[in-house]
Amino acid sequence: MTHTENNRNKATAITKILNDAVYLDSECYPNYYSIGFLCQGKRKYYEIRGGGNFTRQQIQEIKLILSEYVTVGFNSKEYDIPLLRAALTGVSTALIKKASDKLINKPRGTFAWKLLKDAKIPYCDTKLHIDLFEVAPGVGVSLKTYAARIGFKKIQDLPYEPDSILTDLQMEEVKEYCFNDIEVTEALTYKLAKELEVRFAFSKQYQVDLMSKSDAAIAETIFNTKYNIPYKDYPYIYNKQYIKYEAPEYIKFTSPELIDLFEKIKANQYQLDGEGKLINIPYKIQIGNTLYKIGVGGMHSHEKEVHFDGRNQILAEIDVVSYYPNIMINNRYIPNNYPERFIDDYKKFYDERLVAKKTGDNIKSETCKIILNGTFGKLGSNHSSLYAPNLLLNVTITGQLTLLMLIEQLESNGISVVSANTDGIVVKTLESKEFVLKEVIRRWEAECNFKTSYVAFKDIYKRSVNNYLAISVDGKVKCKGHLQHASLRCNSVDAACCSAIINFLKDNIAIEETINTKVGDVRNFLLFGTSTDGAYFNDKKLGKTVRWYYSTDGIAIFKGNGNKLKDSSGANPMMEIPEDLICKNIDLKRYVERCYSLLKAYGYNRLESFTS
Repeated sequence: MTHTENNRNKATAITKILNDAVYLDSECYPNYYSIGFLCQGKRKYYEIRGGGNFTRQQIQEIKLILSEYVTVGFNSKEYDIPLLRAALTGVSTALIKKASDKLINKPRGTFAWKLLKDAKIPYCDTKLHIDLFEVAPGVGVSLKTYAARIGFKKIQDLPYEPDSILTDLQMEEVKEYCFNDIEVTEALTYKLAKELEVRFAFSKQYQVDLMSKSDAAIAETIFNTKYNIPYKDYPYIYNKQYIKYEAPEYIKFTSPELIDLFEKIKANQYQLDGEGKLINIPYKIQIGNTLYKIGVGGMHSHEKEVHFDGRNQILAEIDVVSYYPNIMINNRYIPNNYPERFIDDYKKFYDERLVAKKTGDNIKSETCKIILNGTFGKLGSNHSSLYAPNLLLNVTITGQLTLLMLIEQLESNGISVVSANTDGIVVKTLESKEFVLKEVIRRWEAECNFKTSYVAFKDIYKRSVNNYLAISVDGKVKCKGHLQHASLRCNSVDAACCSAIINFLKDNIAIEETINTKVGDVRNFLLFGTSTDGAYFNDKKLGKTVRWYYSTDGIAIFKGNGNKLKDSSGANPMMEIPEDLICKNIDLKRYVERCYSLLKAYGYNRLESFTS
């Protein structure tokens, strides 16, 4: 059973909608335009060949599909739907291609609907259209990369350059390529079912279409609807040349180094760049044995390739609950374009989320979380009504300084802070210090008006601050970064190595044992990478996103510029997964060696166990 078939069987409000939806994609060349539709495994295809245009019957049928069905695409609101609207006016392929070029090459910040309005292209009635581009978690990630991340059966790049004049045979190839993209879109949609469920609940509650919005855009749209703030198609301007940080009264330090840092930050005059974004002024400070980097983007410690051992001592992660939202609420930060009651309305979402978490209402909890975090996410965007670079500065710097207060207090009581990021720290100390640790945290919470969560770990293995594997005292594994297999957020390590590393570190199962159990399914051994100018194997072009496994007779994959694609030595491309999932020339020794190398990168230093 495929990912899509498996997810179709989950009966939720959104899956019922998605099961009946029509998935679409389009292709455009100087002498060819096509729009493909897929619904419940059935294909429908409309095309224009040569210099012709859609017939009246084709136009009627396409309009009927759009008006009667929920449709789903990827980057479709900015390309496929606008281009289809142009095609439905009855123009030729040559004019459709000109429209396609304008959509692809439009200036940054220009929306497709504005180009259509300026060109006086009529609106096309649609029942509901969902564009996954902003719903998916990556920023600017291509559909091909998502195909690789979800392990889709076939990854295929555009077979011919967009300006090519196609033959009839080539048009057939493009048609099959188009439907592969549509099937990827369908599979990705079900992977995003939870995100779409939340958007469906929001849309129903506020009677506004939020199905294609990013988390941050949802927050903005809801508040704009509530306060009747009209949309602006030009950037907001902040009317001050310099911005100074305004510190809450509770922020205080005792060490000369931190007092000096605090005074420097307050004295700084932060500037905005040409796009209205804050120009960072970075700082570094050493507290105890840990070095911290501070700036507009957040605070991070600098540990790499390190293992923190929690045996016979305390190793704990302390995270501040809803950190940035609470900073906004506690200090009554109100974006410049919003009324005074904004902060009270904002706090209602926070209170509603607390109730939802207690009652187990996961959808309500997630919707409120999106509002809380999404609001902060728009403070730095000058295309948003939430734009308030002064508040962005106040929130981020207050967050870092407040954590530095906690770090200073812990270190002065003999408790080592070994790692820190935007909203939390990791401490390592003697078991005899447990009361002191919790008392320092309690006092800090009371002084600064925050709450924290506390999780004790046996081991934390870190490749970098946001790329780690942690094993809690009750045996639960927490991964962030590349060991999160099949994550939509990043390009993860292959499934075989992920499982082998986790099993080894958690249960002391030999690397070789886990690798050998994965042999029956080649999907466990697949890796992928990207090359903006294409990737080549034996001089054959594979595409911009390429997938491979390590084989006993493999060689390297090369980029279009002649450089070797990272980690591709000994590769054998697998752009299409075989039906039987069997591959007989997998280089198992290479995967074992890869695990050892990754273990070292994550700070595991008992290398003698590899050869004993």
